[in-house]
Amino acid sequence: MTVTRPLCAAFALITLSSALWFPSAASCATLPAGTTSSVVAPAAMSDDEQTPDAGEAPPFKPFARVSSLMAGIGSAFGKIGEALPQTDDEHRLDAITAWSEVIAELSNVNTQHRRKPDSYLEMAADTRSIALELSRAARAEVPDEAQLKALFTNLDNSCSTCHDADH
Repeated sequence: MTVTRPLCAAFALITLSSALWFPSAASCATLPAGTTSSVVAPAAMSDDEQTPDAGEAPPFKPFARVSSLMAGIGSAFGKIGEALPQTDDEHRLDAITAWSEVIAELSNVNTQHRRKPDSYLEMAADTRSIALELSRAARAEVPDEAQLKALFTNLDNSCSTCHDADH
């Protein structure tokens, strides 16, 4: 499977966001040329890595359209759905972790779209929280398969609730 256009857009957005937060990280966030892996996963942030304090953060205004963010979230969601049943794949948990973090980050950007109603911003924050919880569960010393599946279902329900809402 080749990297899709929405996924490339998501990577570009993450690269730009990384460059804004960590100027030296921009060169690390690019996808290798010719990547065709079925489970392409960006490097996951370890627990000891930190984001800047709120006082240090530059002002942030999303430039991506919500539809572009949703395309990236949809691609990442699909990758988690592909990886979840592949229990014999040694990279599966890394993929679930990384793609969950992509969803969390894109949802985080969604919380900054101030032209959206509060209900939308709250649902984006809920989706971010569930995606981060899924990432943590995948990184557990002994991941609980039932918990991973339940969190994936919760993530799906969070997305569906927001898409069904009248914003």
